[in-house]
Amino acid sequence: MIGEEKKVWVRYKGCGTHLGIGWGFEATNKFVEFEGATILYINSEGKVKDP
Repeated sequence: MIGEEKKVWVRYKGCGTHLGIGWGFEATNKFVEFEGATILYINSEGKVKDP
């Protein structure tokens, strides 16, 4: 995680078993791994802003 004034860049990873509908796909019951990154904007109260 890297922050600058009212912006935070976050990189994340996750894993689990695909048991239900996810990302528009029916359950596969297979192990899945994913990763990504996003930029979050912080409001004057220190909370993440809604897009």
